[in-house]
Amino acid sequence: MSAETNTETMGNSQTLDRTLDAIRDRHRRGLLLALLEQNPLPGMRTFETGGTLDDVFHDDPRATSVRMHHMHLPKLEQMGYIERKRDRGEIHTGPKWNEIEPVLQLFRDFDGDYVGV
Repeated sequence: MSAETNTETMGNSQTLDRTLDAIRDRHRRGLLLALLEQNPLPGMRTFETGGTLDDVFHDDPRATSVRMHHMHLPKLEQMGYIERKRDRGEIHTGPKWNEIEPVLQLFRDFDGDYVGV
């Protein structure tokens, strides 16, 4: 195996690891699936369904908001899957969105209960 082939495989493995890490948590997965359907996503406020992410997860609204703002959004932004436009309160697809989009499309094609959102 050449050094070039090893580097390519390592790059693919890192991309897969990053993608799986992003969708591992149901809150991140739900946000990414919502962004797949509507880009830009109006932050934590209403989107197409007229509800909020809190309504999607049926969690304590305050706890969900804290986790999203301090854990999940920064992580997804660091991964390159989202960009936050804080001045407009919007979430957009990020520069590495094309890495995760095919996986999200597969999830979208299955029943939401199956993917655990």
